Amino acid sequence: MVQKAVSLAGTHANEKERAFIQAMAKRYVAVFDPAGARAQDAAYAQAMKRVVERYPDDLDAATLYAEAAFLLLPRPGALDIREPNV
Repeated sequence: MVQKAVSLAGTHANEKERAFIQAMAKRYVAVFDPAGARAQDAAYAQAMKRVVERYPDDLDAATLYAEAAFLLLPRPGALDIREPNV
C-alpha cells in the first residue's frame, strides 16, 4: 500500500503529504526482513523527526514521531529489572 502511495506521490500529493509518505516508506518496506527491522525502525524515526522539524505544529507528525521513537526502546524483558539504568 505504501509503495503505491510512493508511486503516486509525485503527481497526487502535496509537499507535506510526500514527507509523510516518504517517512512511512522507511517503515513499511516492500519486502520485510526481520533481521533488518531495527534498522528500519531507526530509519523511520529519523524520517519522522525530519517531518516534525519541517512541520512543528502538525500534531499527527508529532504523534507518529513519538511512536517511532518508542519503537527504538528496548522491548519488555530486555532490561534487567534489578539494574533499570543499565
